[in-house]
Amino acid sequence: MVSILLNLKYSTPVAYYRQPKKNLDFGGVSGGIYFTIHRGWIADEQFYSSDPSDAYHYDSYNIIEISNKKLKYQSLQNGDTYTYLKIN
Repeated sequence: MVSILLNLKYSTPVAYYRQPKKNLDFGGVSGGIYFTIHRGWIADEQFYSSDPSDAYHYDSYNIIEISNKKLKYQSLQNGDTYTYLKIN
């Protein structure tokens, strides 16, 4: 399992903006499944812990494509597809 600190940027057809907080997640890969456990977030230089008993903070995804510059995956819960791209 790895710790992941994400400073996310989202792109939509209408707007491009930076998320106002940084998420702290644990995650890993097993058998083609990418999973994350949301531990909390950092906003205004303050750490806020998430409730570990809340199932909302646990997610699993089917990996569609993975390389050293791209991770594309699909939610096992609702079928939504997401893509991470390495910028630098």
